[in-house]
Amino acid sequence: LVLLVFFSYYPSFFNFFIGLLAFFIFFILTLALNFCNTGNKIAGGILIGLAASIKLFCGFFILMLFFAKSWRAFFASALTVAFFALVGAALGGVESYLQYFAMLKTIDWYGVNWNASYTGFFYKILSSEYGFSWEAARGVWVQAANMLTVLVAAYLSFQMASEVEKNQWNGFFALAVPLMLIISPLGWSYYFPLLFLAFPKLLEEVRCRGWGLSVMVFFLGFSITFLRIGLVSFDGLSAEGWHMNLLFYGLFLVVLAVVFMNYKP
Repeated sequence: LVLLVFFSYYPSFFNFFIGLLAFFIFFILTLALNFCNTGNKIAGGILIGLAASIKLFCGFFILMLFFAKSWRAFFASALTVAFFALVGAALGGVESYLQYFAMLKTIDWYGVNWNASYTGFFYKILSSEYGFSWEAARGVWVQAANMLTVLVAAYLSFQMASEVEKNQWNGFFALAVPLMLIISPLGWSYYFPLLFLAFPKLLEEVRCRGWGLSVMVFFLGFSITFLRIGLVSFDGLSAEGWHMNLLFYGLFLVVLAVVFMNYKP
């Protein structure tokens, strides 16, 4: 049933249609989750490092590994990233990295409605409702949201340290995936198939606590991400920011759900 839902998911279809990397990253992270749950944290860390070398936002996993004090997985992932960075520098030159980071500063399509990140949200809201410039929209508001998210991740990762030590990683992965997507400026909806990595934790929640509020909020948010939404560019004039952020609202509800699933007062 989960596979049927996965392959009927519009972001999954879109990955098939234009040949994106979400499935490849999903496969790598699924293997990493399997290795971690069986106690092979070094292999899991290497795979997490490989995913982070392909897409930078997967580096959020490494940050959470540090907070969770899973040192074998942390150093394995960090060393893997360093290895592939050196390989890339040897093949393409250090200049290629400098050009890449310089290019990130020139991106002006954060207002596209497929961007479900904090950056896209504040860009559309502040630019449309209050006439803020793009520089202001990506400034203090985005940084404050990012910092709050990192603090939440740090606190919950620290709480999950005992679970991680016992090779119980479902909650860790369920938390890391939506957080890395919402905090990344390039958190496009075609990476939403990665949200299926939260399902093992979701099933645990249903078995242990039943269909509680966190499960219902998860499915509410997840159902919003199922909507087939055409690509629309936001220009601040022809559209208002609130309804251009529909995918952000769905992802944010998923974030709230996994936070409460993992929160232990």
